[in-house]
Amino acid sequence: MNLSADDVNDPNLVRRIAHHLKHAKVDAHHLILEIVEDVVITSGTSIVAKNIQGLVDLGCRIDLDDFGTGNASIPMLRHLKLHRIKIDRGFLTQCDRDETQQRMLAAMISMAHEMGLQVVAEGIETIAEQCEAVRQGVDALQGYAIAKPMTRTAVRDWVQNYTNHRFQAPRTA
Repeated sequence: MNLSADDVNDPNLVRRIAHHLKHAKVDAHHLILEIVEDVVITSGTSIVAKNIQGLVDLGCRIDLDDFGTGNASIPMLRHLKLHRIKIDRGFLTQCDRDETQQRMLAAMISMAHEMGLQVVAEGIETIAEQCEAVRQGVDALQGYAIAKPMTRTAVRDWVQNYTNHRFQAPRTA
C-alpha cells in the first residue's frame, strides 16, 4: 500500500491502520507500506519519523520507493527502520549494457545489504535487465519483464501457470 505525504503527516495514521488491520483480521506483518523517497525527505517532520516507527512497532514492513531519485541520507535510512529499498527504474534501464549503471547499481545494492535492507529492482522491462539485476544481487524484481499489472483473478491464474511451467521437467531429445 502506498502512503502519500498527507498520510505520513497524519498524527492518527498508526491508529487508523491498526484499526483496519484488526477489523480485517490481518496480521500487520502481511502489510507492506511504501513511502516514496521524496515524501520522506520533504515531509521530514518528527510526526513522519514517529509514524514510521509506530508502523514498524505495529509489525508492518516499510519500503522506501523510488530510491535514488530523492536526497535520502545514509543516517536517515538507518534511522527509519526500513525493510526494503526499491531502486528506481532509472538506475536499471540498460543496466545489462551500461558499465556506469552496473557500478552504480552494485554500490546501491551493497550499501543496502550492509545496512540490513532488502533490495527490489523496479521497472525491469527486459530479460537482460532482469539477469543483470539478479547477478548484482537484488532480492526481488518488479516490472513488465516479469508481468504486467493485472486483476486479482489474473494474478491467481498467472501464479498457477508459472508454478505449472516452473516444475515441468525439460524435454530431452
